[in-house]
Amino acid sequence: MLLNPYRFGASALPLLDTYSGAVAAYSTARKLKATATNCMRVRRSSDNAQTDIGFSGYALDLSALLTHAGSASEAVVTLYDQVGTANLGNSTSGNQPLIVSSGSLLTVGTEGKACAVLDSTDYLDSSASQSSFGTAVSLTGNAAWSAFIVHKKTTNTAGSLFGWGNTGVALNACGYLDDGSSATVAFAGGNPFVTTVPSNNTLYLTTIIKAAGAINTSTSVYRNGSSVASTGHSTGTPNIDGAYPLYLGRWATNYASNSLQGSVQEFIIFAGDKSADRAAIEADINDCYGIW
Repeated sequence: MLLNPYRFGASALPLLDTYSGAVAAYSTARKLKATATNCMRVRRSSDNAQTDIGFSGYALDLSALLTHAGSASEAVVTLYDQVGTANLGNSTSGNQPLIVSSGSLLTVGTEGKACAVLDSTDYLDSSASQSSFGTAVSLTGNAAWSAFIVHKKTTNTAGSLFGWGNTGVALNACGYLDDGSSATVAFAGGNPFVTTVPSNNTLYLTTIIKAAGAINTSTSVYRNGSSVASTGHSTGTPNIDGAYPLYLGRWATNYASNSLQGSVQEFIIFAGDKSADRAAIEADINDCYGIW
């Protein structure tokens, strides 16, 4: 087990000060970059009062969060991008994921870290701060990228973890859709491919690594450190223009009926192929959340 500062108080750099290239990074539990000041903005159910919650050392400031909540519930209004590209938020109270329920912190995993709980209507997106996410971070066309997401689903009826793209149509978007019968990774202009389906009520770290080149070239998917899918095929012409937001808990604009029902704790996107660092990044994330 690695000596992770989020558990043991050891002296170490936050994850993204060790591994470069992140274009967006969100966490409900910890500081991912030393320069990050706020983790999230929350709304109290009793009076709709909002406040920013920062960090206590490397961890989410639980004292500030629970003090603000009192006996009420807290919903996530904004999940701050610790890289600074695009905050994820939702201005509609009925679509904001919960992080505190009636004064009790919502957690998942053996380490008991906070999580954002989403039902069939909850999601966060970058439309307020950066609508053209793919364009902003050069993740269009043939770009290489890598994504790491800590998640759990509670039902087979829906499960879009994340996505961005021009229309939300499968072949024009980048994202990961798990509807319980299939778990599909799709890329603009190329054939989507199906991975093994994750189980309900199980915490996972899903890693997707797409190498540079034509869409779906040398793309691999890992779940809890083990390979679950890979593809080398490529069809179509990459045509994603990145004009639509980055979504968390939903797959792009046209997938409102496939929102995630479950929880999310961490989501990091790198511009580039992080194959060489994959195992080390996964170990760091696992050490924090106790996933496997």
